[in-house]
Amino acid sequence: MDYFDSNCRIIIDEFNLLVSNMDIREKTNYAINNLCEADIVYRLGGPFRQMVRYSSNSLKAKGQDIMIDYKDFRIEVKYWRYWYGGTGKQKKVWSEAFQDDFDWLCNEFASGNKGKRAFIAAWSPLLGWNELLHLGQRSGQNPPPNRDRLKLLPFLDCPNGEGVSSIRTIYSPKDGEFSVRTRNSDLRVNWRLYGESEDFINIVIYY
Repeated sequence: MDYFDSNCRIIIDEFNLLVSNMDIREKTNYAINNLCEADIVYRLGGPFRQMVRYSSNSLKAKGQDIMIDYKDFRIEVKYWRYWYGGTGKQKKVWSEAFQDDFDWLCNEFASGNKGKRAFIAAWSPLLGWNELLHLGQRSGQNPPPNRDRLKLLPFLDCPNGEGVSSIRTIYSPKDGEFSVRTRNSDLRVNWRLYGESEDFINIVIYY
């Protein structure tokens, strides 16, 4: 996935420049109401020019956000954010925001496609993790974190005894790997984090 390395850095710089004249309220509003998944998808795929295909089907299969047939690359992309609904702040359920895509990636690895498949997610650090993903053991204002879910996000930290509102991004180290136990084998999943706390968006690649 080295093809995406410089691209992720450029995307972060681009958004930093885009919001450079906004105050914190305007930046937060932009992250919630203006920025969308398609903005990330097309920027990630853009450097591949005529080699890239995108899915135009809202009911697409997993791994079809970005398709580069020449390299047999299939990339799933997510932009994590919340929106305002009838009951206040809302976010996608865990399975839709993370688990389904991660399971797809692991299944692809088990089929021999490691190095050709990736799950890429972006988010704005202006928003707290309790606003971005369902990381608690239960619903509520500040439940204890679900440690099994946190293991899949190794760049996050939550002190023992604290609730999900205390979850923070750890910016060092920037990459690593962890093991995932499946029905038939242990899989090794690599990850790489891009951005810092002062950047408008951060990006992680699972590959």
